[in-house]
Amino acid sequence: MYWKKDSLFITTAKAVESLGVKYRRARAVLLSMVESGWLKKEGVSRSTIYVRNKEEHLLKVSA
Repeated sequence: MYWKKDSLFITTAKAVESLGVKYRRARAVLLSMVESGWLKKEGVSRSTIYVRNKEEHLLKVSA
């Protein structure tokens, strides 16, 4: 997924646009990134945003 350096967050709608996938798939990708520790989910429902996780020690590397 392309992420601008000056972007502080991404929404599901922006992920849909960037990835060229449907809403459900974009949400699944974002939630997978949350589970892996790359993103943090903030907010609920329509106000949900995904923020880059700067805490490197929390990142899980899958082999």
